[in-house]
Amino acid sequence: MDNVGKLIFKRLEFIVQRLKQKNNKNLYALDLGCGDGYWSKKLQEFGFIVDAVDKNKDILNNLKNNKNINIYCTDVLNFKFPKKYYDVVICLNLLHLLNENNRTFIIKKIYNTTKFGGTAFLLFKQNINNPILISDFWIFDIIFCKNFFLNNEWYIFLELKKPKFSHKLKKIIEFFLK
Repeated sequence: MDNVGKLIFKRLEFIVQRLKQKNNKNLYALDLGCGDGYWSKKLQEFGFIVDAVDKNKDILNNLKNNKNINIYCTDVLNFKFPKKYYDVVICLNLLHLLNENNRTFIIKKIYNTTKFGGTAFLLFKQNINNPILISDFWIFDIIFCKNFFLNNEWYIFLELKKPKFSHKLKKIIEFFLK
């Protein structure tokens, strides 16, 4: 595991411990653009029921016989995101592949599918022609942000928390995110 993977693992481990202290029910996670399922398997090992989403059917075969991992072979733009369902959402190396409109769409979907108080982990490459701005994530509380220079490219890792709002503010934000 490289340094970025170690950082994600450490942050995820901390979140899992916090969630398990607060919640003795099932924990749910979403792995968007899961690839070979490495992080889906880690989440499963931590005790999550995981929804793994990727459009590549061949690599999803790695996850077929894993208990508590539900496989969805679809483009992330077509995935049916349930509302306020997941305790943790992981979206690694995906956002920079999307154009600005689709990226905004996915960020809103991640927000809407995350439970209040839930956490999203995002890792993306910065592209000067299609930059991802930290302000794109204004609806979340940014808990942790780290820049990495890997293979001659800049990456950003974000740990975001969906804040627990007052009822009125929650309704206003939900209205604008429809």
